[in-house]
Amino acid sequence: GLLGVYPQFATLHGYSILYGRFITEKDVKEKNKVCVIGKTVVNKLLKSHDLNQVGKFISIRNIYFKIVGVYKPKGASKRF
Repeated sequence: GLLGVYPQFATLHGYSILYGRFITEKDVKEKNKVCVIGKTVVNKLLKSHDLNQVGKFISIRNIYFKIVGVYKPKGASKRF
């Protein structure tokens, strides 16, 4: 699913970042078109097995967003 969130979201809901960073207050204030994605988006939408997609762009409803972070897969061990 797609969510518009604030920087506190990751901490409040127990999400960890594997690569990059989460959305910051600066991103919100400046209305930066950035996103954090998960393994499913990397695998199915970007058709990649390389989870480090930081710096690449993704189109959401014809608007391009820069990927600034990738979530650590839930329940993941050291092996991804």
